[in-house]
Amino acid sequence: PLKDTILEVRGAALEAVAERRDKNSENLLLREAQGTNEDAAALAISLLPAFPGDAVRQALVKLAGNAKAGLAVPALDALGELGGTESLPVFEKALRAKDWAVRVSAVRGLRKLRSKEAVDLLVDRMASEEGRLLADIAETLRGMTAKPFGSAAGQWKEWWTNARETFAFPGPDAVAAAPQAGMTTYYGMPVVSTRLVFCVDISGSMQAESEGGVTRLEQAKKELLRSLGQLGKDAQVNLVFFDDKIEPWHRQL
Repeated sequence: PLKDTILEVRGAALEAVAERRDKNSENLLLREAQGTNEDAAALAISLLPAFPGDAVRQALVKLAGNAKAGLAVPALDALGELGGTESLPVFEKALRAKDWAVRVSAVRGLRKLRSKEAVDLLVDRMASEEGRLLADIAETLRGMTAKPFGSAAGQWKEWWTNARETFAFPGPDAVAAAPQAGMTTYYGMPVVSTRLVFCVDISGSMQAESEGGVTRLEQAKKELLRSLGQLGKDAQVNLVFFDDKIEPWHRQL
């Protein structure tokens, strides 16, 4: 099954191997993790945290620096699962990667490490990010510290400079109770990117009335205007209307 051409079959075989928890299984997963089939390698990489030895950690460090995001991303996630501050240089480098997916994984991994050094890296990186990634860092920091400074890089920097020495990580209850900084929403969904496309249904069903005698289309317009009014000046936006055909407002953002 490990040689099957169907990825789901190979994945099931790899999971079965990982459950054995012996040295032969570790060696087999390491071999697959460094194989030529990227999808199978990614599956093997995701299973390596079950074997928290030096050989696995060294292999993951190497894979985390791979030029292919499909290998670097699961390797960073796996290093986060293993924990340990010795992986910090790998995450620091990944935070500066050109590929945004690698940077997202670095942020996610640093949250799992849950160390002051991880907070150092995230606070320092905030000034270099925008949109979705900036929001990811802000939410990660809130989840680690229970502080509601949102995407305000300056506030995070000032607070952390003063609080770092005596800071103790809060428990899950304190994090759950921590308020979120105000942000733009669209029908309750957070809007964190600065490049957006709103898709608006203008079909006949939108003329149906909702509560208060207002049509669905009027309600949609009101919500859209509210969201657009909350966006920053650097936001780039387009609208795509659809019924029996698709009509973009502009050809580009």
